[in-house]
Amino acid sequence: GLFKIYGDTAPAPGAAQALAVASARAEHEALTGPLNLREERTLQIARGETLALVLSGAEAPWQEIGDAVSAVSQVFDPRRLRPGQDIEVYVEPSGDTTRLTGLAFRADPGAAVTVGLGADGKFWAREIVTPWSMETSHFKGPIAGSLYQTALAGGATEKEVAVISDVLSYEVDFQRDVFAGDDFE
Repeated sequence: GLFKIYGDTAPAPGAAQALAVASARAEHEALTGPLNLREERTLQIARGETLALVLSGAEAPWQEIGDAVSAVSQVFDPRRLRPGQDIEVYVEPSGDTTRLTGLAFRADPGAAVTVGLGADGKFWAREIVTPWSMETSHFKGPIAGSLYQTALAGGATEKEVAVISDVLSYEVDFQRDVFAGDDFE
């Protein structure tokens, strides 16, 4: 077992095991209980919707939604959000209501906005910008086996092949339209 009971009045073996289980459960609940209260929901911007209207889908009080949108406005113009864009919303049950505790979304390529609820009860926001650069890769040749294998052999990375596959997946059936000996570029 995980426990060794010392002393002359140790509980019976079954009681010691029950004590160990109860103790482990209590420790687990103490450490993870607050974390399990937080829910993550993915909401999506619809055409003509404002950030506040989207956040209302989280069923949080309007005051919290307004405060969170104000925090976002300090680092990013919410009117730049586009239809179809995902917003990760974090909420916590609080009695009969739901409390908004944060949100996050991709602001631009290479940038994300995160909003959280501080210990003072006020929302803060920050934009995290990841430097990125654009590269052009060029691969061509006859297909030998699969396009995937041929592109890798020609110097493409797995990530580049995955991007090519995603882009072309609606136009090309890679199982039926690509044959050995076909050229690709």
